[in-house]
Amino acid sequence: MVILAMMSGINAPSFDMSPFMKKRITVRGSTLRARPLEYRVKLTSELNNFLGQHLADGKIVPVVSKVFDYKQVAEAHQFMEGNHNIGKIILNGFH
Repeated sequence: MVILAMMSGINAPSFDMSPFMKKRITVRGSTLRARPLEYRVKLTSELNNFLGQHLADGKIVPVVSKVFDYKQVAEAHQFMEGNHNIGKIILNGFH
């Protein structure tokens, strides 16, 4: 598992590590802020290529928490700020 941000903060006071231990999952994390721009650009490109192929093959299926119409952007942001989502929040309807 790779974690590239901390949207909910850095603390997880009641986090259960047993599923990670049972599956022998390795966790790596970074904010990438200390990395040079060239490194971040290369990493982003490689990740996009990897994810794009695996999404197209159906090997990776994104978790969508909720879909909002783009006119509901304020509600979508409140939903995110309230930490109600598990997965992605999508704004739909842009043309």
